[in-house]
Amino acid sequence: LTLLPGCYLGHVAAGQIRLLRAMTPIPRVLGDPATTADERERLTLVLEARDSAQRLGLSVGEQYTSYAPWPGDRLITAVVAAQPGTLEASGFWFPLIGSVPYKGYFTLAAADAEATRLRGRGLDVCLSAVPAYSTLGWMADPVTGPLLRAHRTDLVATVIHELVHATMYVA
Repeated sequence: LTLLPGCYLGHVAAGQIRLLRAMTPIPRVLGDPATTADERERLTLVLEARDSAQRLGLSVGEQYTSYAPWPGDRLITAVVAAQPGTLEASGFWFPLIGSVPYKGYFTLAAADAEATRLRGRGLDVCLSAVPAYSTLGWMADPVTGPLLRAHRTDLVATVIHELVHATMYVA
């Protein structure tokens, strides 16, 4: 059942709700005595990246104004499938959205199960750890634990990259 599109969408909705419930405004995190000096420095860097992105003309809205302490090295695991010998993603189709090149799973076990199913159909499959993603401006995306723990250059680059998605998305 977890492989049916409706169950996948339920998995994504449940993961998104867990993420939303984990969010704390960055100013509150900065004021918490339990926040480490490194976390303070990195969260301040995120706020500076947002300011720079806004000066460049990107829509920042409420993006990256909160922090979600998420365990591990990823927020989601992306699953991409392709026909053997090709580099073009086979894609996945969803009502209202259409075709997308990958699926994101909040648990590695669910991503592994999807990868096994796709390999059973003869497809080549790639799994990738993803520390953050954009809801394309639909929600106020948080800085996640895996993203905050990334190299500082990757942290800033990812925040700006995701703010570009929130500003403009081209399928």
